[in-house]
Amino acid sequence: MGVRWVSASLLILCLGLTACQSELYTGLSERDAMQMVAILLQHGISADRVISKDGSSAIEVSSSRIADAVNVLKAAHYPRNAYASMDKVFQQQGLISSPAAERAKLYFGISQELDRTLNDIDGVVDARVHIAASASDPVTGVEKPATAAVVLRYDEGSSARTLIPKIKQLVANAVQDLSYDRVSVILIPVQSQNIPLTPAGPSPLAVTGWVLAVFWPSLAGGWYLWRRFRGKRFTSRTTQVAVVSDRAA
Repeated sequence: MGVRWVSASLLILCLGLTACQSELYTGLSERDAMQMVAILLQHGISADRVISKDGSSAIEVSSSRIADAVNVLKAAHYPRNAYASMDKVFQQQGLISSPAAERAKLYFGISQELDRTLNDIDGVVDARVHIAASASDPVTGVEKPATAAVVLRYDEGSSARTLIPKIKQLVANAVQDLSYDRVSVILIPVQSQNIPLTPAGPSPLAVTGWVLAVFWPSLAGGWYLWRRFRGKRFTSRTTQVAVVSDRAA
C-alpha cells in the first residue's frame, strides 16, 4: 500500500509540473526557435525549444508568462514569416501542368527566395517582393515588360535605407528580362521598442523540481520509518498483552 501511495503521489506531481508549461508558438524553424528562446531568456522569461514529430520546433513557456513572452517577441519582430522553398513550389499536384501554371510557380518561387534573402539583412523587419511577369496585351498586342515591387519594413535606426540600389540590383538580376529601372522599392520605417534586459532566473518548474529532489526523499524516508516504528510498537504491545494474559491464566 505504501509503495502504491508514493507512486501515485509522484505521478500527480509530475502531471502538475508538466501542466505549468504551455506552447507559445509551433511550426517554427530551428533557427527562429533558437533566436526566440535567446530573446526570451535575455528578458528574464524561461523558455524551452521542443522538437515536434514533423521536425519543426515549438516554444514552451510558463503559463503565467505567456502575455509577457508575446509582448517581448512582438517587440523583437518575431516570429518571422514562413517561406515556401522552390522544391515545395514545384511539387507535382496533377498529371498535366500548363506552361502558364509552371511560369506562375517559377515567379512565385523566385519571390519567396527573394523575400527570404532580404529578411536576412540586418535591420530588415519584413520584406515582400511582388513580381509581374512580362505579358502581351490581348487588345493591342504590345508586349508589356516585367516589373517588380519591393515592400520593405525596416528598423528606423538601421542603415537599411542606404541599400536601395543594391536591393534593386538583386531583384533585377534574379528575374529574367527585368530591368533595374522597373524595380520599385517602398520603405516603411518601424520604431523598435526597447524592453530592458532582465537575466533569466530559475524557472518555477526548476525550483519545484529541486525542492522535490531535496525534500521528497526525506519525507518519504521519514514516513517509512514512522510506519516501521509504529508497527513495532503495536507488535510490542500485542506481545505484552499476550504475556499478561498467560500469567493471569
